[in-house]
Amino acid sequence: MLHRNRITIIMLCFMMAVMGECVRAQNEVPFTIRYPPDGSIVREKVPIKVPLASIPVGGYISVDIDGHFVVAMAPTAEDRAQGGAGADYVYVWDTKSPMQLGRGQEVYPQDGEHTISVSLYSPRPSDQGNGDMLSATSSIKVQLKNKVDMNAAVTLRYRFIDGDIFTYTRSGTTDIKGGPNQQQDTLNAYMQKSHLDVSIDDKYSNGDAMVRNKLTKLSITHGAQETIFPTDQLPKSLYEELDALGNVHYQNNTAASFAEFARLGIPVSATIDLPILPENPVNIGDSWETPDVPIDIPGVTPDQQPKERVKSTLVSFEWQDGYPSAKIHQHYDGYPEEKAIDYQGMQIDHPHVIFDRDIWVAFRAGLLLKVYRTIDVSGKLLENNLFAGGSPYGPGAYAGMGSSPYSGMGSSPYSGMGSSPYSGMGSSPYSGMGSSPYSGMKSSPYGSMGYGGSPYSGAGRGSYPMNPYSGSSGPYGGSSAYPGPYGGSGGYPGSAGYNPYIGGVQAKPQATEISLKSTMTTEIIPKKTSVPDTNAQ
Repeated sequence: MLHRNRITIIMLCFMMAVMGECVRAQNEVPFTIRYPPDGSIVREKVPIKVPLASIPVGGYISVDIDGHFVVAMAPTAEDRAQGGAGADYVYVWDTKSPMQLGRGQEVYPQDGEHTISVSLYSPRPSDQGNGDMLSATSSIKVQLKNKVDMNAAVTLRYRFIDGDIFTYTRSGTTDIKGGPNQQQDTLNAYMQKSHLDVSIDDKYSNGDAMVRNKLTKLSITHGAQETIFPTDQLPKSLYEELDALGNVHYQNNTAASFAEFARLGIPVSATIDLPILPENPVNIGDSWETPDVPIDIPGVTPDQQPKERVKSTLVSFEWQDGYPSAKIHQHYDGYPEEKAIDYQGMQIDHPHVIFDRDIWVAFRAGLLLKVYRTIDVSGKLLENNLFAGGSPYGPGAYAGMGSSPYSGMGSSPYSGMGSSPYSGMGSSPYSGMGSSPYSGMKSSPYGSMGYGGSPYSGAGRGSYPMNPYSGSSGPYGGSSAYPGPYGGSGGYPGSAGYNPYIGGVQAKPQATEISLKSTMTTEIIPKKTSVPDTNAQ
């Protein structure tokens, strides 16, 4: 009996050992690059895949392109839980973005052969000390082909198809240096992200179309505070009649609410703003001049934007978002005809503007795919009587108790404590407790107590006849300016107003340097209701 039990135990141990080897063999996935295949042709964003199960807990991978380190990354517990059997761990190589080589150097991948190497690092066994060790490396070669072979000039036109709906994302930043506070370092003033739906509501026989623009998402980050705007506080749909070159022949309104964002230096647009295409066929290297291009200076309202003649050049034919496209670069460097521009209530005298814009248009599908714009503005800011004080924003800038996009304690857009548009404690437009326009303790167009100590009043209760230039605060002083969506209790304290006529002698305005830098990327989300571009190769 004892002998029989011993045999049974030995057999069970043998079976468990065999099963253990099978389980271990199933879990021992070799480390290798599963995708892309060796020798394949790739373009745009390339997913580089390795087996998730081949990376031990505590391990990580390192990705190199042509011998240059790109990234190190490790799977999270969530990655492993959601991965399942046979899952991949993926790094996406964006072949149209620059690779950082260190010491500030960067290089854009060129078409041709490239080597992708992925190395696996695992925790050292306890008997070999601490740290990680190189466990395996897998390498492949691929052929990058972002350029599109074209032997002839193309005619660029927008194609409007009834019922088409496209969604574009926008993201941008506005930075400022210098100005009233003599900011020495570049200050990130604003970041914004938005989604814009563009739909073709009607196509006319001449090729024009009625296009509906609807801003569906908007968030603005100012300092460390992000404000996400509810959908019902965004503007209604804006309609435009556009021709195949992108010219606007009709627009139902001017999106006045977004003029206020512009005054704050926030580059928010409620339309797709199609770039104007050339009338004649163009090929790589061809250049032409495009007139009346809005320079899109942040902080300048749409109706006051300088429009300049820019140089346009067809740079290449290349793949973008899955479409063969024409890449156009536009450049302007000069001084707009406007002698001064108004930025957040500050006059920038003789601004020097450098404008660059890259445009990708699907030349077969007739579709705008992407726009990347940078703009640099530099000039002198005259801090005269209308723009004095420690800052143009005054104490409590962007703070407020209001529930609507622009209001403070009032319930209607633009109102403060008053009942009529633009009124504060007074009942007449623009008036506060003073008797003249701009006077006294009015609550400002956008807040509960903003614009106090106005540019024309005295101590807050006086009016224009008392002293046209004196005052205790700058034009945006008071207890709160621009409340509502920008919430918060502080920001940009103001100081005493400037009086050029103190002692009967006119004081000399002080000029300070100011520079603005703004970037904006508009890109289509590659999803649309009509059939895909069947000519894509």
